[in-house]
Amino acid sequence: MMLRPAQSRPEVTAAGRTGWQAMLLAVPHHNASARAEAAVNGGVTVTVPLQRPRWLVPPLTWFIRLSAVHTVRLDRLGGEVWHGCDGHDTVEMLTDRFAAAHRLTFHEARVLVTEYLRSLVQRGVLAVEMPRPGAGPVPVATTGAP
Repeated sequence: MMLRPAQSRPEVTAAGRTGWQAMLLAVPHHNASARAEAAVNGGVTVTVPLQRPRWLVPPLTWFIRLSAVHTVRLDRLGGEVWHGCDGHDTVEMLTDRFAAAHRLTFHEARVLVTEYLRSLVQRGVLAVEMPRPGAGPVPVATTGAP
């Protein structure tokens, strides 16, 4: 008889939810210093100013040229995700809208949206606010009349 190693249990966060469930309660925000411009193809061009490294002083600046800004070009779908990151809606709400707009299941849209959000965070154009432990449920945004 062959024994299998015990499967690791999903990490439970302070809010009492597992990893990806807690992530759905996070609220994505635009970088405060980011500037966005609409592109011709329906996408968005996001520009974020960069801080000059402390070690970059003359005479190094004579040889090493660094850009003062970081530019990220988003396609049409990326633009949809970018515009959905308004600082009010959770990742779950953003995923629901994306799934409905593109006729995807929630889980398909979750994978696409969360991976895209991760790449935007890595590029420095987006920040994600995680829910505070014990803060209670996040209010659900309603659409239409009360």
